[in-house]
Amino acid sequence: MPRLIIACGFFLAVITTVLVVVLASGIDSQQESPAPYAAQRDAGYAPTNGESTYELQVALAQEHAAAFSPLAAAPPFDLERFRADPEAYARQIIPGRIYQVAEAGEGVSQLIPASEQSFEIPRGQGALLSVQAEPFAPVTFHSFDLGAFENDYPTMTVLADANGLAKATFRATEATVADCAIKAASPLHVGQILFHVTIIN
Repeated sequence: MPRLIIACGFFLAVITTVLVVVLASGIDSQQESPAPYAAQRDAGYAPTNGESTYELQVALAQEHAAAFSPLAAAPPFDLERFRADPEAYARQIIPGRIYQVAEAGEGVSQLIPASEQSFEIPRGQGALLSVQAEPFAPVTFHSFDLGAFENDYPTMTVLADANGLAKATFRATEATVADCAIKAASPLHVGQILFHVTIIN
């Protein structure tokens, strides 16, 4: 009997030690930065000295612009930050902005089309898409079916001109076939504009 008690005690001690090690390693892994964040941190993208996470979010979106999904939320629109440097905002390639629109309310207008919304173009050619916004407002165009804009990406943010006209030229690249659905949206306006571009052989 004493030998049985000693054996049981030894077995429980081993089990306890294993559990402690496993739990400790789990806690350590949770405290470490996730791999993508750590990589961006090491590259200097992580916010420091109380800096907001906005810069990190934008850096991550920019780093993976070619494959970034429009379903991934865009960084919150900051009107003051935008006004401080509109061109910097327009240079960012963030497909998720296509769902970043203003809420309906007093003084908030609807984004409206300023060009045709349906086009037929040969592969390699382009179609000029335009919408009417308030002067100098940011407008993002995004193609859900390949193709590219002037920046060679399927997403492009432009600034409306002094008359509120925002324009982007969509080009049917070699891999673009059939019908392309393209949307335009602005964080300063209500709604989205849908364009259809059919690629003809």
